[in-house]
Amino acid sequence: MTINVNIILTGMFDTQVEKIHEMMERSKVRGEALLDLIRDLLFLNQSDAGKVEKSIERLELKEILQEQLKFFQAQADRTGIRLLLESPDPEYPVRSDRKDLDRIFMNLISNGIKYNRKGGTLTIAVEQNSEEVIVHVRDTGIGMSGKEMEGLFEEFYRVKNPHTSGIPGTGLGLATVKRIVAEYNGSIRVDSDPGEGTTFTVTIPRA
Repeated sequence: MTINVNIILTGMFDTQVEKIHEMMERSKVRGEALLDLIRDLLFLNQSDAGKVEKSIERLELKEILQEQLKFFQAQADRTGIRLLLESPDPEYPVRSDRKDLDRIFMNLISNGIKYNRKGGTLTIAVEQNSEEVIVHVRDTGIGMSGKEMEGLFEEFYRVKNPHTSGIPGTGLGLATVKRIVAEYNGSIRVDSDPGEGTTFTVTIPRA
């Protein structure tokens, strides 16, 4: 990141606006990845030390998911990805800390966009029974093999193949998601096929 900025400051590319934009975009992506890493490490360290304050309340998950999809709409538009929410019931009540729900589903939505294909679809399908709310986050992206999924929820693990090179990430997001879900006696699982897409299924207690 610093190298790119220093090169630009030399004036070497003053007449090449497109090259400057390209280098600044790379710097921006790397800077955002570094900030994500710092945030994830800070959260995990605070969680290990028992210093994460939570405000548990009754929340409407459908409304939260709608807000999150709206937040990611601009990012999805850049690669032509459609964002869909399938939630036939009027409400899906849960008892949780709002920040925890944001960490869980914003992480999964972000991944569903980053690892999708151009013109693909990201669908969030919500269902419930008398005890649980089940959320499926389904993308039409690059998918993963069974071996690639083995370490998916471990800290700093990232799937490495020709399709994922250049996609920024900290390797902490899914580990954080799994930890938070477990705190609510919930569960998360993943189903994926290379070239077909990936579905993360989160189950949490219903309020």
